[in-house]
Amino acid sequence: MANTNPSGVANTLDDIVVQITEVLDEVYAHERKTTPWQPNPAFVRGFQRAKTGQLATIFTDPLADYDRALGYVAGAAGIEWNPYELRFDRGRSYVLDQVDMMQQEGVFTAMATMAVTAREQVVPEQEKLAFASAYAQMPTANIISHTISASTVLQQIGDLLDSIRDTTGVENGYSIFMSGDTRKFLRSSTEVQKVRNIDGYMGRIDLTSNEYDGQQIIYVPTAWMNGGWESVPGGGVQLGTTPKTIEVMITAPDTVQNIVAHSITDVFGPGLPNGKSELVDGTRINTRIFYDTIIPLNKRPGVGAIVIP
Repeated sequence: MANTNPSGVANTLDDIVVQITEVLDEVYAHERKTTPWQPNPAFVRGFQRAKTGQLATIFTDPLADYDRALGYVAGAAGIEWNPYELRFDRGRSYVLDQVDMMQQEGVFTAMATMAVTAREQVVPEQEKLAFASAYAQMPTANIISHTISASTVLQQIGDLLDSIRDTTGVENGYSIFMSGDTRKFLRSSTEVQKVRNIDGYMGRIDLTSNEYDGQQIIYVPTAWMNGGWESVPGGGVQLGTTPKTIEVMITAPDTVQNIVAHSITDVFGPGLPNGKSELVDGTRINTRIFYDTIIPLNKRPGVGAIVIP
């Protein structure tokens, strides 16, 4: 009989670690909605697999008049890197029973387990807390309390987008995150229906290419978009005492820095210490993830939301 016990081959545990890392990266890239919030390396560094990294503060003096006789007015400019510790330090330890690992391909079992964990546990948690963190940091002036209706949905989104454009001076490159409930309003909106037969372009919104006024629309599960999500130390997330349903969130380009750092996954075979006192009768997988969502102070005017009162 062939030996399907991964512990029977010296380098199989290393193979499991490599393949788990690959499958997790694939799941995260496919399932996350906040991909436009990738951290800018010009402002963020050192978090690849660590909880503590650095954030940049860039300062410059404004322009002054040039004088033909005296030349340029002296000014100051520079960049300061300050240490920053990511707010969320989360992880889990799983034991895959040795019988299951022997009856099936061990690498496949480990990969499947971690893929489901990433899709059903990690990604929803990270996304919920990312939207809650972004909501907590945006200016109150950019938060519109209004229950969207089918007759006013486009007007409300347009007013918020134009307000942010006017404040930032940035015209394009915005991400418009919409809840599933808001998408239902879009499909039934009388504003959309009035012009739905004009070259396929529905007013200022195109539901075919998912754009509004040329800006990308990203649909997000309704449950994820709430300003009240908070982490639970024992596992998972919960809505706090002041939940706030977010119908639409608009972010200017290069504003929200969504930092996710994956610690190296540890895999222990049968009979090997799991980092504590007991021995493992199976394959134990320890996974740890650090993450946080940061909006630099000078970028916060570029973020806004429509919330239910």
